[in-house]
Amino acid sequence: MPSNGTSGQVGPKQSKKPHRVFRQESAQEPPSERLHQGADSSGYQARMESNTSALHTKKAGAVNRKAGTKNRPPKRAGLAKSTAAMAGARVKSMLHSRIGEAERENVGVEAAHRTGIAGERAANETSRLLKNRLRSHSSRSARIQGKSDTAQPGGNAAQGKRFLQKQRQKRRVQKKARQAAQAARTAQKTAVTTEKTANFVVRHPILTLILALLLLIAGLLLSGMGGAATLGSSLSGAAVASSYLATDAEIDRAELAYTEWETDLQLTLQNMENAYPGYDEYRYDVDDIGHNPYELMAFLTAVYGDFTYAEVENALRSIFEEQYTLTTNETVETRTETRTVQAGELIGQVRTTAYCNCAVCNGKWAGGPTASGAMPTAGHTIAVDAKNPIVPMGTHVIINGTRYTVEDTGNLNANNSDIDIYFNTHAQALAWGRQSHAMYLSEGNSNTLTITETREYRILEVTLTARSFTGGIYFRMDEEQRGRYNVLMATKGSRQYLHSPFGEKNWLPYVTAYYGCRVMDGAKDYHKGIDISMPQGTDILAGQDGTVTFAGETPGYGLAVVIEDGSLTSKYAGCSHLFVGEGQEVKTGDQVARTGPSLHLEILKDGQYLNPLFFAVTNDYGTGPAYGDPGTAMGDGSYAALIAEGEKHLGKPYVFGASGPNSFDCSGFVCYVLNHSGVKSMGRTNAQGLYNMCTPVPPSEAKPGDLIFFTGTYSTPNPVTHVAFYVGGDTMLHAGKPVQYSSFRTPYWQKHFYSFGRLN
Repeated sequence: MPSNGTSGQVGPKQSKKPHRVFRQESAQEPPSERLHQGADSSGYQARMESNTSALHTKKAGAVNRKAGTKNRPPKRAGLAKSTAAMAGARVKSMLHSRIGEAERENVGVEAAHRTGIAGERAANETSRLLKNRLRSHSSRSARIQGKSDTAQPGGNAAQGKRFLQKQRQKRRVQKKARQAAQAARTAQKTAVTTEKTANFVVRHPILTLILALLLLIAGLLLSGMGGAATLGSSLSGAAVASSYLATDAEIDRAELAYTEWETDLQLTLQNMENAYPGYDEYRYDVDDIGHNPYELMAFLTAVYGDFTYAEVENALRSIFEEQYTLTTNETVETRTETRTVQAGELIGQVRTTAYCNCAVCNGKWAGGPTASGAMPTAGHTIAVDAKNPIVPMGTHVIINGTRYTVEDTGNLNANNSDIDIYFNTHAQALAWGRQSHAMYLSEGNSNTLTITETREYRILEVTLTARSFTGGIYFRMDEEQRGRYNVLMATKGSRQYLHSPFGEKNWLPYVTAYYGCRVMDGAKDYHKGIDISMPQGTDILAGQDGTVTFAGETPGYGLAVVIEDGSLTSKYAGCSHLFVGEGQEVKTGDQVARTGPSLHLEILKDGQYLNPLFFAVTNDYGTGPAYGDPGTAMGDGSYAALIAEGEKHLGKPYVFGASGPNSFDCSGFVCYVLNHSGVKSMGRTNAQGLYNMCTPVPPSEAKPGDLIFFTGTYSTPNPVTHVAFYVGGDTMLHAGKPVQYSSFRTPYWQKHFYSFGRLN
């Protein structure tokens, strides 16, 4: 290991020159261009024609049964099958017991077992789907047989016999034609399935072993239906059933489309005040924007199989429109406000008109005194509305550099005026007309003036309702599709080209920025990778075999490593230390660097950027918080400063993605308060990022000033989706709708509770 404190680079050094490996233009089109390209639908049409042909040419053996046969209920499992089932359960129990013993001795076996559990769930689901298919086929055969039983022959026996002979001959010819076509289709499908199965076995050897064992047990149960001859095809089917079937490019286009629509929606929200100008106030009631990419891809695969983006675009649009509803509503409120003005301070902008003592201006009061009893004087006397005066009688004010005294009243509001200025002649009054001026409080009054104003406020209410993404797709699937969906959620698609850059550690909860379109500096940005905020100094391991083609500083990303091997490229940026040099050969699992504040990970296959969530091993098994030593609770001084800062923002609106000070989302509020209270200096992160900075605390040990975390409040791959300050008892301070104190003992928050945490 090198001793210098810079990059820590070893191996041959290259000439120093600017390297823009993370800024270079890719042959891959920008997201919007790729999303709007037409897709070749010929393959889809061929599959549809093939499926239609198969539907119209299926035959049920039950049709040719004797007319006397009756529909029978399914037979109950015999002694052999029952014994096999018991043996299978016993074998599986012993297997898990033995593996559990080995786990205590070997961490590698433990990791393999965890992977196997996911595979076992997938195999159980596959077995269930197979049984459902068998039951469905039996019922259909019985229905066909029932129709055959009730059919009545017509015509004489000789004509009927000749007719049946012709029909049998016609069916034999049709059958041979179908067999020839089916043979061609089967050969093509077998080649594709074999390739996918081989790739699955190479990438998931342990999972394949577990699947093989469970399918062997299933084979015992189904021994009367083909025995060992069925087992190979079952293993192949299980591998395919647990994998994404679409091409990498189509998977990428579908996910990019959804992230782009969500980004456009967020930009629309951020630009509401420009799109709807002129309102006195804007009120936002905005739900979180986001979805779980794994749910999206599992749904598309379960329902559409080997889909193309062109085939699923309309369905995705429909799901998006069901998930999000954006509405605006204009309201008008009349408010009476009281404020105190000091001498020399601005009272406000006023609308002025003019009058004189003539009959046109004063009517029957022409030539008489003012409402105060004094005679009006030009350059001195002004009038206010009799019912709703902007300032009291006798107030001294300055308008347009002239000091006036309120001595008169009139029906000014009916004339859309706040102040009526007295002039000596009607011509002078007409010349003044209508003018708007700033009015200040003059000296000569008491030290302060209390002003009560009543006015109308135009308010635009902006509401974004985000419904559950999971619920939206659930009702679009039938029972069989939901089964495949659950398998795919367990395996995460089995399309991982890259091994985990952090060994056996689960890094999914540490993702703070996702692949795809996002809002950056007020504009749409294409994020070509993901950001993983593992603890600084964590070892980064090579996710693939290959050659280091770059190791050094790159603009905007700091220290970076690029590994290439044929068509696969992985990039690791934002490192604090490098352990490899350009030209060096590395193997999967070799240490190549250490993390800085955040690792930026990118994957390219055949020059195309791919989503690391789909194409890299995450080691995520859905585990909950692991409690450790949380350290000392927050002191009284820090807690008081925290609450004082937080309470400054009570009532401010919730806006997804907002960081203050005028509006917040949940993590934006917590980060802002921690920074501005002086309790902790930190950057902006999301709820999961805040959780990663904490040590989980059991509820019995939570103290005021700790953070409280919730899960599943909206669709995202991260376990943690909402964060608040714990203030003791059953109460939290958080950016709800709006910033407020709330009880977390309600059914909603208890349902979504995840953990308490103490900042490290």
